[in-house]
Amino acid sequence: MKHGLKWLDSDMHMAEPWDLWRGYIDPELEDKVYEWAGASKGYSGLISGPTENIREVRRQRRHEYDAYVGGDGSYVDPAGQLRAMDREGIDVAVLYPTLALGVNRAPDVAAAVALRHAFNGWLHDFCAYEPARLKMNGMIYVGDVDAAVAEIRRAKEFGAVSIFLDPRPNREPFDDPVYEPIWTAAEECQLAIGFHNGLSGQMEARYGAYPTHLYTHASSRPVGHMCTFMELLFGGVLERHPLLHCAFLEAGASWVSYWLFRLEAEWEKFGQFQGDAYQNLEQPPVEYWKRQCWAAVECEEWSLPGLIASIGDDNLVLSSDFPHFDSAFPEAGEKFMSIPGLSQESKRKILWDNCARLYHLD
Repeated sequence: MKHGLKWLDSDMHMAEPWDLWRGYIDPELEDKVYEWAGASKGYSGLISGPTENIREVRRQRRHEYDAYVGGDGSYVDPAGQLRAMDREGIDVAVLYPTLALGVNRAPDVAAAVALRHAFNGWLHDFCAYEPARLKMNGMIYVGDVDAAVAEIRRAKEFGAVSIFLDPRPNREPFDDPVYEPIWTAAEECQLAIGFHNGLSGQMEARYGAYPTHLYTHASSRPVGHMCTFMELLFGGVLERHPLLHCAFLEAGASWVSYWLFRLEAEWEKFGQFQGDAYQNLEQPPVEYWKRQCWAAVECEEWSLPGLIASIGDDNLVLSSDFPHFDSAFPEAGEKFMSIPGLSQESKRKILWDNCARLYHLD
């Protein structure tokens, strides 16, 4: 709780152990799983990262997380996760992976599906330690739609409140008909969809890898979110699935007002020449956003008051981003509370009310 306000963290990460798949994946695959996941002994979510410089920064910050480490001393167990939440003032958290974000080395679709299936089993048991406060967010591989639908329904049975779509580079746009069963299953199960990845493959192709990781990290997620929302909107996904909830995470929220303006202008001026893209909307873009979409603000997003002035404060949530190297933990909540120009009512909505509505916890 922050200054008397409850906080439901929309996107808190974990620091999983390197061997989390043990006991959850088919024994015949266990010898290969660590290679596929890029995990070696002692390599936990506390020091994992896409490039060596990020891993080094995480090693340097490692001591800051000693109070939350459990198990063999290299990862954060459920009790440690709760201690971190208490330190930051988080009442309830929806949990996203860290180490498991690297499970993109699987050699084929079957292996990729198996890795996510195993991770979700592990995460279910992790959240079962304190289910009132630790909320499951299932990882769903979209390369096999039938398997994705089955995993969505399994996640619902496990008590998940959301799913995280885990696409690979060069995927089909989200308005492709191949995804329809996924939208239908998520809507029927009342599981919010968290969009957490960006367009890293495309940005890496443009800028290359390290030392230009700054370029890809700064651009891939916000640009990816803009493209994803455009696909869902103009592709008619939001119109066909009016109960579907979508969260756009880890890119701030200030992009939303410009993008809604831009898409509305395009729709009004050129949509009539674009066939389905025009017919798929029965309302202006902003109305679909207000009905079905949420964005996670950054704890130091000084442009937030301007955003609220333009589109309101009903579709904004907050993430601590623990334990990532660039998170403000354990001061994320305090930094958010200190943003100039935010009313107490807006803070209350962003910290709890909006997030509870997003994840069907209200």
